[in-house]
Amino acid sequence: MAGLSLIRYLGYSGDPLVSGGAGTAIHVCGVGVRRLVTERSAAKEQTWMYDCFGISVLAVHPQNECFAICERSSALVVRLCSMEDGSSLAVLDNVGQVDVSCMAFTADGRSLVTVGALPEFTFHVWDWRKGETIVSGDAPAELKTVEAVEFHPHFSDQFTLHGGGMLFVCNVVTGSSGPELEFLQVLPPDDDTLFVSHTWTGKGQLFCTTSAGSLWQVDSSTCTIVGDPVTICKEDTVCRVLAAQRHLICYQTDGAVAWIGDETLVEGYRIKIALQKESSVVSVCLSEQTLFVGTSDGSVYDVEIRQAMPSGSFRDEEEPTALTVSDVDALTGEIQHDSHHRVSRLVASHVGSVNALCGIPAVGDVASGGQDGSLIIWDPLNGAARQFQRVGCAVTALAAHPEAPLLGVGDAHGTLKVVEVAASHLRCMLNERLGTRPIAGAAWNTPGSLLVVTLQEAMDVWLVSHESGTLAVMGFMRVPSSRPLLPTPAWVGVHALALGERGGCVFTLDDVPTTHISDELQILVAVRALRPPGGVSALAAFNGRVVVSGARDRATRVFQVAGAGWTSVVDVEGTAAVPEYGEAVALFADHASRVGVLAAYAGAGSGSLVLVSGAADGAVFCRAGEGLIGAVGRRVFSVWDEGCIAACVTPLGEARSPDQTLVLASGRRGAIAVLSREVLPQVQHDASGAPSIATGLLDHLKEVTELVERTVLEQRAAADMEMANALNAARKNETRERVGAFKVELNVLLAANASTPDFKRLPRGDIVVDAALRERIVAEGNVRVANTQAQILRDNTVKELRAARIKTLAWDSMQVHGTELVAFQALHSVLNYPIRKQTEAELRTLERVRMARRIELHVDELGGGADAHVEFRMAVSAANDIERAEMVAGGGGGDGEDKGKEGLPSVGGEEPLDALMYPRTEANTRERKTAQLILLQDFVRAVKAKFNRDFDLFLSRKQQALGRIDEKVARLKEIAAERHAPDNHHTLMLGASEQPGKVLRVEEDEVAAEKWVSPQELAEREAEARRLAAQSEGGGRVDRALDSMMGRSLNGQAVKGTLDQELDLPAHLCLKEDEEYSEEQLREVRAWEDEKKKLDAEKDAYLKTLDAEAKKLKADIQEEAARFDTSLHELAHTRLCTDYRVNGLELYQTKLVQAIANPSCRLHPLLCLPSPQLCPGHLVEHGSVYYLRAGYRAGGGRHCAQRCAKECGG
Repeated sequence: MAGLSLIRYLGYSGDPLVSGGAGTAIHVCGVGVRRLVTERSAAKEQTWMYDCFGISVLAVHPQNECFAICERSSALVVRLCSMEDGSSLAVLDNVGQVDVSCMAFTADGRSLVTVGALPEFTFHVWDWRKGETIVSGDAPAELKTVEAVEFHPHFSDQFTLHGGGMLFVCNVVTGSSGPELEFLQVLPPDDDTLFVSHTWTGKGQLFCTTSAGSLWQVDSSTCTIVGDPVTICKEDTVCRVLAAQRHLICYQTDGAVAWIGDETLVEGYRIKIALQKESSVVSVCLSEQTLFVGTSDGSVYDVEIRQAMPSGSFRDEEEPTALTVSDVDALTGEIQHDSHHRVSRLVASHVGSVNALCGIPAVGDVASGGQDGSLIIWDPLNGAARQFQRVGCAVTALAAHPEAPLLGVGDAHGTLKVVEVAASHLRCMLNERLGTRPIAGAAWNTPGSLLVVTLQEAMDVWLVSHESGTLAVMGFMRVPSSRPLLPTPAWVGVHALALGERGGCVFTLDDVPTTHISDELQILVAVRALRPPGGVSALAAFNGRVVVSGARDRATRVFQVAGAGWTSVVDVEGTAAVPEYGEAVALFADHASRVGVLAAYAGAGSGSLVLVSGAADGAVFCRAGEGLIGAVGRRVFSVWDEGCIAACVTPLGEARSPDQTLVLASGRRGAIAVLSREVLPQVQHDASGAPSIATGLLDHLKEVTELVERTVLEQRAAADMEMANALNAARKNETRERVGAFKVELNVLLAANASTPDFKRLPRGDIVVDAALRERIVAEGNVRVANTQAQILRDNTVKELRAARIKTLAWDSMQVHGTELVAFQALHSVLNYPIRKQTEAELRTLERVRMARRIELHVDELGGGADAHVEFRMAVSAANDIERAEMVAGGGGGDGEDKGKEGLPSVGGEEPLDALMYPRTEANTRERKTAQLILLQDFVRAVKAKFNRDFDLFLSRKQQALGRIDEKVARLKEIAAERHAPDNHHTLMLGASEQPGKVLRVEEDEVAAEKWVSPQELAEREAEARRLAAQSEGGGRVDRALDSMMGRSLNGQAVKGTLDQELDLPAHLCLKEDEEYSEEQLREVRAWEDEKKKLDAEKDAYLKTLDAEAKKLKADIQEEAARFDTSLHELAHTRLCTDYRVNGLELYQTKLVQAIANPSCRLHPLLCLPSPQLCPGHLVEHGSVYYLRAGYRAGGGRHCAQRCAKECGG
């Protein structure tokens, strides 16, 4: 891929910043390395691109001669590149299996250490100029991740590394077989403290920071912490350290930076960078007198160190001046300063995915919208952000007016804003919520009179008119599609619109009106559809042509809108009947994966047509000219970051070059690539006059636009409802007036009747205005009551039938129901495998496949030949006879789980495979693949059943543990009752997730309403109460006697517990105030006091015994719970291993289904080295995998050998 030049990257994706020397910093961006410069640096901003799938790690030579990158491509390599022009100097192979986690140069720059990532963590020390390994070794077993590695500044045979909270010192020692790596762990100050970072000073001192916010010095010779810690920050803030010339620079995630003398260990100076809200520091590097700070909000700050920092207090040096904060929200330029430092923002960008891109032809800039809710207007050539606006929620669509400085902005709230882009501000001209779903896409037609907007997962397409500077929502057009529409509508002409449904058809909406005067919001238009062969995954349009990319292939096709293949459709059924049409005007396949992004631009001049495509492979391709001949492209984003997700083409503008266009593409990590078919010079960034980050969008009245809660349809419905309510109120008032007049007339008649003589006066009940009406009202009321009762009965019946149906499908059809086993104390749980019951047909099919497979194996044992084939046909016939006999008899054959599981030996600790399954190299025909799929499904079922048996065993263990714990809790309750202490002990039981059958039962405590009791049931309860009362009269004496015997002593006194016993002073010893004790009474009092002391001592001893017993019971409960939780960890590990096994088998199932469904596949993998029976001329090698050519796979290896003997002579 070549021919598409990169101008620059916009934004910062949060990758680690590394010093590039002379006031510069470099970082990974997409598949390139970008150099950032300050305004004080003589170097220029530059980006070096590399042909790979992605770059994971970056390291810079200590003398800034070169840098090393880890390229993830078809092979994992480390490339050494020149710092001057980015050219390749050396390539190191065999650096790891999957990835490299970190790298570092020695202090003299002669050697490079690479650390492999999961799963091996292999260390290699390289002589990178020769490409040779000096020494290699594996990391300690307890080290699960490596975050950073750094060499001793004076010795090349010692380096340090940390990861996962641990710190190690590694020495290169001489072993029996040559150089070896010796790892020595540095123990933390205490068990709860973790190491966060470490650094070497130029004097050979090793320092580290911990999770407690402290700075420690480490003796690298003894691998121990020495001295006292220096407190840098609180425990809730992460602190890291890097070394300067005479200082240690400790920086925190909240933006605080402290300079500490490396000799005095005294903090001399501290600043606090004013970060954006909810932003944190993610990377810091020191380049001479410049500190580059990268933050989580996509910003890079330049901290200029203006004076030498003190090693201690400011007693001998000049005190810093007061801090001056210029503008915290400044896009670029100064933010704060004092006499010792100055902070400026270099880069401001999106965080996360950049969902939408578009050029603004009227002003020559480009706009980008991100998932973080920000809208940025860029100057694409110099990389300056002209406007930065926070919308409030994710920006999902952008569309620029072709002539006016208007920008349509759609967000995840379903709101469309049309914004006027001015030189110094953005002004909202329209703010309407079109639906509850996010806006998917938007596009202006060529004159700019119509703006079309689509919503995610919706079939309605909205139109916004623009006439004489006035914007208004016209209504919506409905597309007859059963699938979600693609998010990118495209205008084929001034009044013709193209849309696509995901994986289905392409639609054109003809004669789209520019005005709509009907009261209805829906606009009726003619719809035509065309079904491309590969479906549709992306769409673009230009000059009467539609470009679609295939959803099931990598092809991109161009169709004429006025050509053949288009069918008029009016409903979903008509769309489903549209035939496939593959006669495209042009067809090309540029990408290695399915195209997900298409963008087209058609200028005024001839040959100014440009088509851009992007895919998950990270590549962007560009085709130009009327014939779209000749593709140029390059990979600009990492494959591991899902590649390219948005793209656009925009002209440079009249003020620059109207014939030149720019291509912009964005990815998932906030960066935007600016590319061109022509080589354009980079314009240096100018930070003068940069505006601030705006948090509120202003309308034409300069008021902040508020969030629109109601959609256009809801507003129209509310207006209609308000009008209907007004009409109803008018009718009610009219009726009320007529009824009032009638009441007055009726009262006059009643008064006249009351004043007449008795023989003429009518009874009040006979005065009925309309007797028939009254009877009709009563009858209608009775009918409504009957209908309501019938409706309730029907609803209850439907609910019962629906519940029974759901129970049959989701509960009764399961052999094993889903259950979750929860630990007592730890926050983890283990799930079993729900298993569906096998039907009779499935069991018969499985038994038939097993019978046929046994016969096939028996035939193979006979050695083949004509006799074997005759015997095979006889055996198959016998198997069919047996199957028919079973079907007649109606036998099910059991559950089929463990039937025929003659296992092969276990390999690598996995479950042994079914002996009847084909080796993967022999499942090469449609019949064998089908049989293999059936056997594989049964084997997966058996693997899950085996784990479920272990799961049930653990569930029974928990029930037993609960029983033992309940006994101890009951005893604790008794002790609490004896001590008259509050009972805080709760009885443990299985949770709802551990009892799946509980979901079908309704417990009494689950019903909040009071239970209704029928009169009959109430009478039965009263009768039962009277019977029990009568029985208690006769049998109560026995019960009272038993109670007296069990609960009282024989003398009738209640037996009290030891703690409840009290020794009261006898009554005759209770004297009055003026009385004195006699000698006998004194002796009795002393004896009583001795008994009282003895009783108190017994109570204290008993109380201590109860406390000790309660303490032991609680410890036993804790031990019981911890023992079960530990064993549950083993079950969780077994579940993880089983998941790994099941996922691999299910992936194989998916591959088999794909192979069965796509018999036209011409390459069939053997996944092994070629068999000696196969002719090498009939094999195709692809990488390290061999494939049989088409036509040589039927019948397996023996058939291929026979065919080779005929065609090749053996």
